[in-house]
Amino acid sequence: MTMINRRWISFAIAALMSATGCYEGRGQNGSDADGGADDGDEEIGEPGERLDARVWRLSPAQFTQAVTELLGEDIPAGTLPAGATEHGISGIAARDVIDVGNVSAVDNVMRQLGTWAEARGPEISRCDAYGTPACVDEFLAWFTPRAYRRPVAEDELAQLRAVFDANQADHGHDYAFGSLVRTVLLSPDFLYRTEIGPLGKTGRVVLTDFEIASAIAFSMTDRGPDAELWAVATEGGLADPDVREAQVRRLMAESAPLWQRLFREWLGMSHLHSAAQAAGVSPELVAQMQEEYATFVAEVAVSQRGTLEDLFTASYTWAQPELAALYGAAHPGTGVARIDLPAERAGLLTRGAWLVSHSSSRDDAVVRRGMAVFRDAMCFAIAPPPGVDILEENDKLTEPDATVREVVEARASAPQCGGCHAVPDPVGLAFEVFDNNGRLRDHYTNGHPVEPEVDVPGIGVVASGAELSRGLVANEAFQACFVRRFAHVFVGHDLGAVEWTEAARDALLESDGSLEELLVAFVRHEGFIERYKGAK
Repeated sequence: MTMINRRWISFAIAALMSATGCYEGRGQNGSDADGGADDGDEEIGEPGERLDARVWRLSPAQFTQAVTELLGEDIPAGTLPAGATEHGISGIAARDVIDVGNVSAVDNVMRQLGTWAEARGPEISRCDAYGTPACVDEFLAWFTPRAYRRPVAEDELAQLRAVFDANQADHGHDYAFGSLVRTVLLSPDFLYRTEIGPLGKTGRVVLTDFEIASAIAFSMTDRGPDAELWAVATEGGLADPDVREAQVRRLMAESAPLWQRLFREWLGMSHLHSAAQAAGVSPELVAQMQEEYATFVAEVAVSQRGTLEDLFTASYTWAQPELAALYGAAHPGTGVARIDLPAERAGLLTRGAWLVSHSSSRDDAVVRRGMAVFRDAMCFAIAPPPGVDILEENDKLTEPDATVREVVEARASAPQCGGCHAVPDPVGLAFEVFDNNGRLRDHYTNGHPVEPEVDVPGIGVVASGAELSRGLVANEAFQACFVRRFAHVFVGHDLGAVEWTEAARDALLESDGSLEELLVAFVRHEGFIERYKGAK
């Protein structure tokens, strides 16, 4: 595999892009243009600095999982409103809150759950004698700690019992039971994850064991702590990095939600539905692309304990017959099955979900796919020069019948356009062997040939998206961006290039790209369990 000279690519990019002001002078990966440390605003501070103490709302997926585990599989369909995003990443701790903009939607969901629980009291309570005072106490004794994800004090249980008693006196037992369920689920102790450490302590604090348990469980599995993790938290051992590592390795088997969300959001596949509609891809095929993506990531990252290279270079996947036919691959029969792919396809960036997500209303998708790799997958910041009409400038570049390659070359040399497009466009050109539906092609609809061979700075000459993907996994900017976005997904905050993420990146490289070793190193680090609270 081609080895990448990071300093060379940084100088090349700076030289190509800084002239027009399009390139902002530093990659979002925390490196400046000459490959040194970046002391800019995107970092949280000096190496070793910790996150502030905080609470953050459960994501819609985490909320649904938590309610399902508490109440059962057939809960009403309502869920929490979607939260904020940052660099395409959702679940932003500082912004995902319940406020005047979404509180009515949350209340409506809880009313549905309360009414639903009212009709299913005997089943939900898990009591042998539903309808008795003893059953209410039994229910509160198991339901409240599981909902709050921590031990519950007697006075808290007494307050909840008072809610039940008041409603029972006015409206009867079943209504009171439904209102009790609703009261617990509306509590901030259920709706929010806390990372504040022991009460009363300030400065640099260590999270409580139950907070650490929730941080591990929700980040890895989208669910609260299971019985074993709860038991470990109860014993008080999670401040020990060896104990955290053991739990992370155990829960790795259930971590598909982490990796599926990470790659979907980092690589911009959240746009699949809207892009597919514009490209004319059928909803049935889109569903198969989503299914393939989720299965591929789960099989490689979790079942196979795979590597970053596996995800971006694998020449196999799991798909249904219709999608296999689009890929030009043989399928053994019906349903989702493992299939071998043609040589032109390697890893996530050559699969339908990514290709269609970054398709275009035009016949070519050079700009969208090139920018998706350069800006999103490599974390380079690009800001178009102010006051430039991009479409007008693009139309001036060539004659209407110019080939895609001629347009790319003209755009790279144009004073107004080259700063933004000189590097991303060649990246996008390598993916032109795939049309907007994700099919292989060698000609455009106007008859012009597809000419994908390009010299990409820092990677070398490639002639397809597959070759480019193989070069990317050895690229330091790509590796650093991956670790940065991994951390962003895991803790709901863009950490930047700090000692914590650098240590995780070292573990990734030393283990030949092992996703499990990256995860273990990140959770073992003190930054995972320490917070600043009050004075620093």
